Amino acid sequence: MEKSTARNRKFGIGLLVLLFVQLLPVFRVQEAEAISWAYVQSLRFKKVENYFFTDTDCSFIVNIENVPPEKVSVSVNDVPEGVSFQGSSKGAYMPYSNSSSDQYGTTLTLSFRFNQPGWYQIKSIDVRIDETYAKIPVENVEVFENPSTVRPKISIDWGNSNVQVSGKHVKVNAGERIVFTMYIQYAIQVLNFSWKLPENSIFKELEHYDISKNVVVGEFSPDKMPLALFEWQPLKPGTYDFPEFDILATSYGGIRYEVNYKDYKYEMEVLEADENFGQAEKDEGVFAYAFVSPPSTQEAVQKKALEDAPVDRLFELYTTERHSILLFSSTRDERLALEEELGLSSISHVPSVPLLILAWSLCIASFIATILLFALKKIPHAAVCAVLFVLLLAVGILYGHQASKQYGIYEGGEIYSIPENTGGSGVNMPKGSPVLVKHSASGWLYVVFNDTYGWVPENTVRLIQ
Repeated sequence: MEKSTARNRKFGIGLLVLLFVQLLPVFRVQEAEAISWAYVQSLRFKKVENYFFTDTDCSFIVNIENVPPEKVSVSVNDVPEGVSFQGSSKGAYMPYSNSSSDQYGTTLTLSFRFNQPGWYQIKSIDVRIDETYAKIPVENVEVFENPSTVRPKISIDWGNSNVQVSGKHVKVNAGERIVFTMYIQYAIQVLNFSWKLPENSIFKELEHYDISKNVVVGEFSPDKMPLALFEWQPLKPGTYDFPEFDILATSYGGIRYEVNYKDYKYEMEVLEADENFGQAEKDEGVFAYAFVSPPSTQEAVQKKALEDAPVDRLFELYTTERHSILLFSSTRDERLALEEELGLSSISHVPSVPLLILAWSLCIASFIATILLFALKKIPHAAVCAVLFVLLLAVGILYGHQASKQYGIYEGGEIYSIPENTGGSGVNMPKGSPVLVKHSASGWLYVVFNDTYGWVPENTVRLIQ
């Protein structure tokens, strides 16, 4: 009886072993079928970060279900020019929070570096998943300049303005109203935003946007952000530079930059006005139609005295300096000290009338001496005088050009973009500012003070005779 029981037990164990051996291929097939070829073909490497930047590690990731990390391997052999492979990493992937230990898969991460901005297409990556070999595609990506190192940039959108734009050259008819938008890129904040009024034109800001109000931009964006909307109406034919803006901006790297003027510098060619241009403006009193030469010294009328005594004294010092020779006068030092006390900008040198007269007198004397010495056949001495004459002639011409400029002292206040009371620019000039007078028109003077240009009433400037 015991032998029969032992025999039955051995028979049962053998039957179980035989059954296991017969079912083992089925288990293997089921395990192999856990990762199907259709599933492998659906896999894609996708970018991890929202934006890829140059000279930083940029990652692509793919999640593989039901295959543990030890059964996954990767090989990266071929990358585009300008791209370098930094390495790969594997980790456990749990597709569901309640997944059991036998349901986890693999997260496969690849890191690359890009040298230049632009669009990139990396070839499919060779990946072994369990016993299956596959090429998994990689998402195409756009790489941007690294915002931590790139300077903020300015660009101009001419919109629907009636202008002809060819590169950095713009043509427009006098009187045409040009509406353009200024944009900035790669900046998180604009700390300073101002501009110089262009000559012979009406120039005004129509609208300014958030970033030009010291608002800090949040996350990185490659898009251009509008700074301000302007209207510009050139009034006189000629060639002009695009208005120069003073822009101080903070980059994504936290560095403050003065924006490069070359980014948005255009040459503006203003053509003759349309035959109908100007009549409506004259009827409405929009601007004084004639632009004439600066007032001459003989025609200048004595301006009303400035009420402020220190400023009045400043005018006297400028007048004295203009009619004295610097080496024999302390007027310049006194004038500079007074301007520093008043917090005013200075003219480093006021052309001296006596010095100009002296230069021309010496020039004439050297010319006469040269003629006489040649007549007396004293050639070496005549040559020396001739050289001296040429030098004094050059000095006289250059210094005469400087001395011919008309300077004045401004009583302070708002300057205007056009010679009309309706053309206020919102820009103020300090009282006592030394200005250069360039034009006059119907009781208005066009003046220059440092980087500020504009029209002021004629009776607000005392001309330095």
